[in-house]
Amino acid sequence: MHLSTRRPFPWRVLVAIILIGFILRGPIIAVAPISGIMRSDLGLNAAQFGLVTSLPVLCFAVVTPFASYFVGKGGANFATMIAILGVGVGSIIRSAGGVEAVFVGTIVMGAFITVGNVVIPVIIRRDISPERVAIVTGSYTSALNVGSMITSVATAPLALAFGWQIALLSWTGFVIIAAIGWLVAIGPRAAFTVGP
Repeated sequence: MHLSTRRPFPWRVLVAIILIGFILRGPIIAVAPISGIMRSDLGLNAAQFGLVTSLPVLCFAVVTPFASYFVGKGGANFATMIAILGVGVGSIIRSAGGVEAVFVGTIVMGAFITVGNVVIPVIIRRDISPERVAIVTGSYTSALNVGSMITSVATAPLALAFGWQIALLSWTGFVIIAAIGWLVAIGPRAAFTVGP
């Protein structure tokens, strides 16, 4: 008698991947709609503020080899949890106020977003059956775009109402939701266990 060995679809992992996708582009894009407000408040010229927007891309280029090493040594579950928490820490630092905080927070955020960029495809290949990888990858890509769209649309009104620091800090709500989603998907023990 033939018994099916097809794995059940990991819906919780899919939901977690989508939630994580919201925080891997949105926090970077959030700066663009309020660049004028931030430049005025921080006393930066266009060239100096351009560095703020280009730092995450620089992090992608510089940090990717180290991120790959970290994922390999720490394991995908742990690396994903650390990436989520790191994006949150970077967001908090960036919103603390002052030029130094903006630059340091942006670098921290860019570094941990790079870890997320590296580890999510690993999670997809590991946990999703080959015939469903394409649809899950598409859902993840859509989440990146939706997260960017939400922050692009909503950051400026929030900045006008509450100030740019609060506007940027508000997106840590997505970080908290992503962390909860990942903990539900794989469990707290696996999330904080180091090793492949």
